[in-house]
Amino acid sequence: MDKELTVNLANLNQAETIKTRLEKQVDSLDVTNAYSERKINDLQKYLDAQYDIIDETEELLVSAKIRDLEA
Repeated sequence: MDKELTVNLANLNQAETIKTRLEKQVDSLDVTNAYSERKINDLQKYLDAQYDIIDETEELLVSAKIRDLEA
């Protein structure tokens, strides 16, 4: 079980890091750029996907911790 917890924690850390980077990119976009709205929409799609990954990974972590406690 320790390996599963370690892998899930690493995946969660990676997803959180990607989310933070995407947030910084959205914040630093030049709104005067002709394509800024498209860029914001594209980055928002990626950001939404990261939130999905984070939620799934957190659920996996909870399940793994429960299994570990029951073992």
